[in-house]
Amino acid sequence: HNHMSRPGDILLHLGDFAIDAPLKKKKKAIVRFDQWLARQPHRTKIVLRGNHDPFKVDFPESSANFVSMPKSIAIDGKLTMTLVPYSSPRKLSSSWRKMPMYCDVLASHSPPNGILDKCYNGANAGCASLRGKVEKMIFGAPSLWLCGHIHEGRGKEEVAFGLSS
Repeated sequence: HNHMSRPGDILLHLGDFAIDAPLKKKKKAIVRFDQWLARQPHRTKIVLRGNHDPFKVDFPESSANFVSMPKSIAIDGKLTMTLVPYSSPRKLSSSWRKMPMYCDVLASHSPPNGILDKCYNGANAGCASLRGKVEKMIFGAPSLWLCGHIHEGRGKEEVAFGLSS
């Protein structure tokens, strides 16, 4: 975490910033992550909870916004972004009722099932529930879907989602 990210208005971290370690070591790593966030030039910093991350985290040095429950936000009154941190499919399904039927950008910790979700063992580990919800968005799927979680599944794919695909 020593490098600077590219300049921009929003820094969006899609989760798994915490290390799997004893609590004292984990807390130190979170402080270092907050210090790294504070060095980044972005005016807005958003961190989604990943499956390796605690349920509650404060970032006092960077003032980053930690998202542990799905929500939607408006960016400069022009762009609607839906944020979906890690959640079990069951919990995600119940919280999705509060989600909009449209967004410009969807940022989720988990990828959609079958898209950039292949693990080293060959299994697909994306979220079928989340993909199903996006495919049923009445006003169309987001123009951009950013996701994390599957560390070995990095990359980009162009996929048509939604009722018109």
